Order: sequence, then structure tokens, then C-alpha cells
Amino acid sequence: MKPIEKVPLIEMVIANIKELIVSNSLLAGDKLPTEREICELLQVGRSTVREAFRTLQAMGIVEIKPGRGAFVAEKKVDGTNGVVDWFVKHEVQISDFMEVRMAVESL
Repeated sequence: MKPIEKVPLIEMVIANIKELIVSNSLLAGDKLPTEREICELLQVGRSTVREAFRTLQAMGIVEIKPGRGAFVAEKKVDGTNGVVDWFVKHEVQISDFMEVRMAVESL
């Protein structure tokens, strides 16, 4: 048996929005449903959806245009999405390095 994992609500919303993009084959520049529509679909609060959109925007997946809504982000040629992916992939090692560095610097 596997232990039951506690997954934060925002991560679940992010996963659902990513799945929406993939399952509907949305292309770069396509408009996503409104915050209110996503709230109703996922039965979550608006602040949770906003935080999920902010996170997806930081990841380079979604582009927020004030007054117009959220859109699937354009793929960047300069490789900035790769940098974000690298940091996400190596989060544990970076955290370990920072912990050791803070311990050594305090000495």
C-alpha cells in the first residue's frame, strides 16, 4: 500500500489547467476559460485560481493579459522555459546546497 499524499489545492488546480491545455490541444495564444468558469468547473475559490494562474505564468505556460484574460503562452526561443524547468527539476539539490551553505557561513 502506498501512503496517501496530501497535495496542496493550488497544485491540483495547476495540474487541472495544464491538463485542460493538453486535452483541448490549445495552441500558443489561445484563450483559456475565465477565472469564474474554472472556479465553477473545479469547485474552488477565485483566489486559488488566481494563484494557480500566477504560478503558471511564472512557469511560462500561461500569459495573463489584464482586462483580456489568460492565454496559452508563446514558446520562447531564448530558452528561458528551460531554465525554469531546470530549477524545478533540481529543487531538492538546490535546497540541500543552500542549507549547507547557510550552516558553513554562520561559522
